[in-house]
Amino acid sequence: MPASSKASTDTDIFAALTAINPFEKPPIVREQNIWGESFPDVPSLNAVASDSLFTAMKKVQAAESISEKVTSMVFTAERGVGKSHVIRRIRHRLQATGEGTFIYASADKYGDLDYVDALFQQSVAESLDQLGSEGVTQWQEIAALMVARAIRASNAKATVLAARDLVSKFDQVYHNSRAKNKDLVSDLSQAIRRLKPNTDLYLLRAVIWTLSEERGSLAVKWLAGEPLSTQDAADLRLPVQRQAESEKNASALSFVCEILALVSEFKPLVVCFDELDTLAANADGYTTVMVILDLVKRLVGAVCQSEHGNGIVILTVVQSDSWSHAKITKKYSSEKISSYGEPIELVYLNAGTICDLAAATLQKFYEKKGLIAPTPIYPFDG
Repeated sequence: MPASSKASTDTDIFAALTAINPFEKPPIVREQNIWGESFPDVPSLNAVASDSLFTAMKKVQAAESISEKVTSMVFTAERGVGKSHVIRRIRHRLQATGEGTFIYASADKYGDLDYVDALFQQSVAESLDQLGSEGVTQWQEIAALMVARAIRASNAKATVLAARDLVSKFDQVYHNSRAKNKDLVSDLSQAIRRLKPNTDLYLLRAVIWTLSEERGSLAVKWLAGEPLSTQDAADLRLPVQRQAESEKNASALSFVCEILALVSEFKPLVVCFDELDTLAANADGYTTVMVILDLVKRLVGAVCQSEHGNGIVILTVVQSDSWSHAKITKKYSSEKISSYGEPIELVYLNAGTICDLAAATLQKFYEKKGLIAPTPIYPFDG
């Protein structure tokens, strides 16, 4: 590649590199990186894996059979290959394009694996509380789509607000409705319930409440399975949910399946399980890998889609040796956990992708420093 005629001086470039080495710390991906600020990515690295997931999304969205609208797939990798980099790429594409909703469940955050269903419910609620593609949370995007569908069902020509505008005006409209002895949330819930009569009315109420800047956090707390104070529950007209941990866990999976079905009614949905290879175990001695694979199997069997649903892809990312062990354990039926096809093995960087990563890292570094390099990997191309 020819050198840039507007390149910064060698003195400035070497001074910046001497002060801070952009390669000193490898880009280790943690959960906050999955959701937050970007770091250099090499799209060609393990593109087969991420592209396969996007293809699976399109297939479940287009499927005419309800039974084909839920699929599962597995990525396997050796430690240090960069599996979380691929997950982050998937999440950020969905956020950038708005083509799907993303749920991330990091199993290393799960304390007591005997309550894994309730812990997963928390992951679902917290993930949907992350920013989506429209400058509001994923909960709020789904709520806005629900409201728009209900309004258009009664008036096909009605103008509906964009998600961000709906969020900014929701509390004022709600208070105005209360001043007139009406209840905006109840009216919207009932209107949506007429379109989705099998969906829990409390779930619909809670999702609509996420549009509120004043009370949205309480709704997310309730959706995560956490109890509300008596006053807060009364204000939102939601159950208090004071249950023992065992009772909460027993009901969590069915409620989660309702959430997943509702969300995917409006957008394709990707559910990703990561960080399975921990030393934790439940009371019966089953490791985190075993517990999560069992959860995936139960999810695939329990979650339902309507003929109008946009489909669900459940992705499990696991170390290669753990998957090999799981395959010989009949309890964890690999056909359900990887129904889309054979697991995709992630690969290490090679000579080509290392150069691409170096170029991406340097580009971000130079941009931050206000420098222009003569070539993409300068001064390491000599």
